[in-house]
Amino acid sequence: MANYHVVPHQEGWIVIGLNDKKVFKTKSDAVQVARKIARAEKKPLIIYSKEWEVLSVNPYSGRFSKGKIMSANVKHTLSNIKVRNSIAKVMFERKGAK
Repeated sequence: MANYHVVPHQEGWIVIGLNDKKVFKTKSDAVQVARKIARAEKKPLIIYSKEWEVLSVNPYSGRFSKGKIMSANVKHTLSNIKVRNSIAKVMFERKGAK
């Protein structure tokens, strides 16, 4: 898989993209593991909320912003969520084109 995703699970949080299907009790534990691996492999990390909204997209590939997290620090609105989901979609498409 080209990207890593921290997503909610029935029993906690999982990192999609890892070979093992470990369930983490907390989101922060899952994010910590995912960040370490994404940085090492220079692959994007996308973090979701419990409602499956994209909270942040971190490219870690050096191609875009040298690991700068792309997230909005404003009140979540419908348009803001659409923008962040669109960013995630474009990143998927760019990685898939390679």
